[in-house]
Amino acid sequence: MRYKNREKISTHSFFLPNEIFDYQLSHRNFKVYSYLRKCSNKQHQCWPSRDDIAKKCGIKSKTTVDTAIRELIDEGLIAKTARYSSDGVTRESNLYTLLEI
Repeated sequence: MRYKNREKISTHSFFLPNEIFDYQLSHRNFKVYSYLRKCSNKQHQCWPSRDDIAKKCGIKSKTTVDTAIRELIDEGLIAKTARYSSDGVTRESNLYTLLEI
């Protein structure tokens, strides 16, 4: 085993639910879901930009990221909510919540 301490493993890795393989996701959607999972906190929420998602997943266009996000929402794997600044008017980003599967 490369790491002798399990704590060290958990700080440099993330886990995917086994059930994700039951969804027959495209490679693109699997990569986007996995990246969102990697970015998520203990509440299974994250807010990476579309640019960041595209860059980290090797996707060339934000439109393709939007398509992947929409398909993951349609599959019931994630929810997307707009995030606003404290003034309640200025939109900051999207909040992605990974749903239980």
